[in-house]
Amino acid sequence: MKSKTDKKIIFFDIDWTLYDHENSCFPQSGIDAFKKLKKNGNILILCTSRNYDSLYRLGTFKYFHPDGVICSNGQTIFYKNKLVHTTYFTKAEVEQIRNVILPLNLSLEAATTKTRFMMAPIHDEVYELYKTYREVITKYKKYKNQRITAFVLFATDEHEEYIKENLPKRAIFYRYDKYGADLAPTERIKGDGVRYLLSYLSMDKRSAIAVGDDLPDISMFNEVGYSICLGNGNKETKKAADMVTDPISKDGVYNAFKSLGLI
Repeated sequence: MKSKTDKKIIFFDIDWTLYDHENSCFPQSGIDAFKKLKKNGNILILCTSRNYDSLYRLGTFKYFHPDGVICSNGQTIFYKNKLVHTTYFTKAEVEQIRNVILPLNLSLEAATTKTRFMMAPIHDEVYELYKTYREVITKYKKYKNQRITAFVLFATDEHEEYIKENLPKRAIFYRYDKYGADLAPTERIKGDGVRYLLSYLSMDKRSAIAVGDDLPDISMFNEVGYSICLGNGNKETKKAADMVTDPISKDGVYNAFKSLGLI
């Protein structure tokens, strides 16, 4: 790795990389590393499974001022506050999803590129899921043909087979928790978002670095020239990384970039 004058584009995961769930905070060392990397002229991108509204409500933008954001595991991409890529459900697909889910009396949250709202009543599964992920529960809002990028279904697997069989053909159902599943109009992979943005910016992957901790971050690692896994990371993610740094609780992000000579 070269000196501070060798400018990079750096992709940061959020949860357990910049945000410490155990202590419910963004460690100051990670904030300091981000600021120094930015000051040294690097391009900094947040790359997360969260949607934009979730990032905002977490307080992310109070501490970090990125050049771009890749949301929802690569589905939606902003650069310099401009939307450069996303995928939407069609109005017909939204209606089909509503007609499948709402009669089951299940909670359903809809996402646009920058906002979220509840499309059905709030039940216990919402509280259980968002307690785990420290999410803010959004308010109910009447659907008025907003362009929907994804849904969160709050439900156990009781009706799962029926739901899968009756969703729109291209809808992707991804269960990530006992009480929650994502519905998206396309497969969502972090690495696809990284590759798209590098192409958009006409940048070579050799100038790119990715920092993460969990399995979805491996696809991100595969699209860059150098990868860093936090010490608290998943075993397979550590194997896939070029460097394993200290855990988030021990200034892992800061120490990694310090050792690389970039701060």
